[in-house]
Amino acid sequence: MKLYDLYIQNSLDREKKRLKALKVTIFLAVIALSLFILMFGSFVRNSQEMAEKTMGDYHTVIPVDLDSEKVNTLENNVNIKKLAYSGKKGMEKGLNNDFVFNVILGDKHYFETMNAALLDGELPNQENEILIPKWTAKDLNLKIGDSLDTVDEDNVKQHYKITGFMRYNTRSWEKEIPICTYMDSDTLKTNADHVIIWYKNIRDTYKRTPKLYESFGMDYEKALYEGGVDYNIFYLSSHFVNSDDGMVNASSEKYPQIFATGSILIGCFFIIVIKNIFMVWEKNHMREYGLLLSVGARKKDIVKLVIKRLMKIAIKPVFLGVISGMVLNFLMIKVVNKYYTLSQMNLSPENVNIFQFTISPLLILLILIISVLVILLASLGPVFKLSRVHPIDSMKLYRKDNTKYKKSYPLRGRNFIGDLSKINMKKDKKMTVVSTLAISLSLFILSALLALASGLDLDLTYNRPDELSYYNYKISYMSPKNMPEDLISELTNDFEEEYISYRKHDFYVEKSNDYENILDQTYLREMYPKYLEDSGYEEIGMDLVGIRSNRFEDIVESLDLEVKDFSNGSECIVVNTMPTDLTKPHSRLEYTNVIDESVNRLRVNVNPSFIDEKTEGFDLEVLAYSRDPNIVKTSLSKGLMALMPMEHFMSILSETDRNTAADVFFEETLYLKLPKDTSLEEIKSKTEEYLNMRDVEFFSRENLHAFESNSNRMLYSVIFMAAVFMAIVGLSSSYSATNSMNESRKQELVLLQIIGMDKSTLKKLIIREVHYNMIFIGITSIAFLLISAYIGTMAYKAFGVLEILLNMKIYLCLLYLLLIYAIFRRNYLKTLKEAELTTNSRIM
Repeated sequence: MKLYDLYIQNSLDREKKRLKALKVTIFLAVIALSLFILMFGSFVRNSQEMAEKTMGDYHTVIPVDLDSEKVNTLENNVNIKKLAYSGKKGMEKGLNNDFVFNVILGDKHYFETMNAALLDGELPNQENEILIPKWTAKDLNLKIGDSLDTVDEDNVKQHYKITGFMRYNTRSWEKEIPICTYMDSDTLKTNADHVIIWYKNIRDTYKRTPKLYESFGMDYEKALYEGGVDYNIFYLSSHFVNSDDGMVNASSEKYPQIFATGSILIGCFFIIVIKNIFMVWEKNHMREYGLLLSVGARKKDIVKLVIKRLMKIAIKPVFLGVISGMVLNFLMIKVVNKYYTLSQMNLSPENVNIFQFTISPLLILLILIISVLVILLASLGPVFKLSRVHPIDSMKLYRKDNTKYKKSYPLRGRNFIGDLSKINMKKDKKMTVVSTLAISLSLFILSALLALASGLDLDLTYNRPDELSYYNYKISYMSPKNMPEDLISELTNDFEEEYISYRKHDFYVEKSNDYENILDQTYLREMYPKYLEDSGYEEIGMDLVGIRSNRFEDIVESLDLEVKDFSNGSECIVVNTMPTDLTKPHSRLEYTNVIDESVNRLRVNVNPSFIDEKTEGFDLEVLAYSRDPNIVKTSLSKGLMALMPMEHFMSILSETDRNTAADVFFEETLYLKLPKDTSLEEIKSKTEEYLNMRDVEFFSRENLHAFESNSNRMLYSVIFMAAVFMAIVGLSSSYSATNSMNESRKQELVLLQIIGMDKSTLKKLIIREVHYNMIFIGITSIAFLLISAYIGTMAYKAFGVLEILLNMKIYLCLLYLLLIYAIFRRNYLKTLKEAELTTNSRIM
């Protein structure tokens, strides 16, 4: 084998120039593969860690009143790894304070799931040790280690020790507070009302849970439909466990397909690129292998020789590619984190999560395996040919003539250069197709990235209306009480500045209204069936909106009404913002009538029909009807709104069944249009005089824009880096392609000089061949541009192919083609210079 090693080394020494292009291409291929796999792996691992950190690692929670028989069923189930129990001790009134505490009991495993909620201190592990919300402890001036005394429903004093603070957002006005205390599992389990389950195999979660419901005599389908099934969806989906029935699903169900598709596409692309370089080698080396076979070499020796040569070529670029891929992946995550962190800090500075770079030995091994497979598939053409050749016929491999191309082609005098160029391309048709296809595919990936950037840009422009495009500040006040009128007066300079303050709540227009009489016929005929299919509700959703009296008067006046028309809580203005086509961009929507304009009474209910606990509906008197979506100049939902004075809105909610409507989280939203010199800190300081800051959130146009801007920069930066990398790959492949083509042209150029063709004619011949190659690349590029635009429409369905295409930065593709043309022209002309008779007559 030393002879073969010497042959391999001499062969590599002779072909250093061509090897350089090959090694660069392999290096780029491994970088691309490493970036994709490592980024995907980091994303998945971060999702899993975030799920465990925020939700815990349990699989499902079943709400069921347990007894000894049900506990035995659970504990004897061989598919369950671990159980946790929780129950309610009852309501206890605070001693020396006006809080009421809902005491939740949990065993050791239950508190393992509370790790995600633990802010400070330790979890309880003995009876009468408790976790308490941090804000409640602050209200009561309690610290870790202090005692909390309560009185239970039997008027018995209870004494608890605080071991830790938990994450539970409480508002200043909330007096009913949950606290968690420990109880031994054996004592708790027969009195628990919830069981938390970990399965031995996480993939059994959606298969085994329905059977447990059946064993407890519970209707799983009904519980699932009514929201009574509690899966740890975030954790399950991050581990690629998703429901087969589609009732509970997540985006991660497509992760395996994305990973497989991405790896296959990258692999196939680089197989074509690397194959392009090896095609010339196959011609030369097959002759050498034929000679070796004819003098007694065995086929397995030739196979070993080919693989050993390949290892010597590829080991260095593969190793450097993996290292470079890890470094580039780390830098990309740094860029992503920069904008991701900035976007979060503008809205939630106290809870910023960092995207972590993770490296797994399994991922590195996967990269190496796929890289080796790609290189082998691209370069082992000679081995496959040799396997079909009998040793007696091995000398035929050494013959330099190729009988396949003995067909003659006409050379017309008026188009001699063009005909000769076409003959050259037909003679090396396979090599020409592979070379140009490798370049075109890189342009395809580049144009696909540009199409995604185009779709994102269109989506930001048309589909995401800026809720502060008219106003410049927004205050969200979370309380059942109204925002003080004096505060609004001070913020708006005694109501001189424009503002709007409203609350809204979901209602449904009951089917008992006789829809055929109240619905617009076009809507009833064309849109209502689709609404039923999409929502599953027979009723039509409607937002009941209460607006502050000062601003409501302006709306009333704009509709030629009088405030005195609103004498009680049933009168309203119906505003319809239901688009005719929900798939169209937001700013291009046309609106259709939902309710017929002649309707003056609607019956509404707080619940849709499928909810068992029905509330008593009530009638709304319609005093006006409008199809102006800008009537309140805020981004309220697309659909129906019933506008009324704030006091009427509050009275309606207070009269509705408290179990369904009045206990919901009330939020009043105040939009302000203030002078530019007004600062957010100034607004906060004024608000602090009237409201507890725990109940208020502030937004300015600047920080909302910063959130959008930084979030979009994050996406754009990833797309931009991927596009730049693919441009480099494409230019590298064009350089490699021309080197491969030129190797097959040198001898021909020398022969043409021998028969008397001058240098200027040869130059025209070469440039014509470059033009033919570029025409092929240009035609395939146009096709790939259209396909890329279609891919953009699949990602952003609201836009058409033409819209995506016209918004794409096509000039970048043209510049890219121009660079490829420059590389082709330079390398082909360089070949002509190398093939001059004065310096290279030995080529004969």
